[in-house]
Amino acid sequence: MEIMPQRFQNSEQAEAAYYQALRNADLDAMMNVWQEDAHIVCLHPFSERVLRGYPAVLEGWLHAFARQGPLQIQPSEVIRLISSDMAVHNGIEQLAHASEALPLTTQSFTHVYRRTLDGWRMVLRHVSSLSERSPLAFDADLDESGSLH
Repeated sequence: MEIMPQRFQNSEQAEAAYYQALRNADLDAMMNVWQEDAHIVCLHPFSERVLRGYPAVLEGWLHAFARQGPLQIQPSEVIRLISSDMAVHNGIEQLAHASEALPLTTQSFTHVYRRTLDGWRMVLRHVSSLSERSPLAFDADLDESGSLH
């Protein structure tokens, strides 16, 4: 019997399903979040290539789950920009292997979701590793209010 894909009513539901799939290393649940399209893009930190298109993204997650297994992952500082058919989520993720208590890495993420006839689906994930949460070089020109001087 074929499993019907979950229909996400908004980008927040799609993102919650994404993180649950990542925590469980569940490939089927992960790919249910992604739009089945030739133009989706996934860039993992330290990846040697940009994954473009559904088959490449599927293969990337297959290898990632086989290599790392379930993860503890906690998004924070999430900012969401949402329109009627597109949503951009940006924030910080702390990652650890499921068996470890200390974070393995901290990274910045950007997720883009598109509203489709089948609900909201991820079309882009871009992650950059943050080796330390130290200010970036250009932050030195910002005052406490975040204004540029």
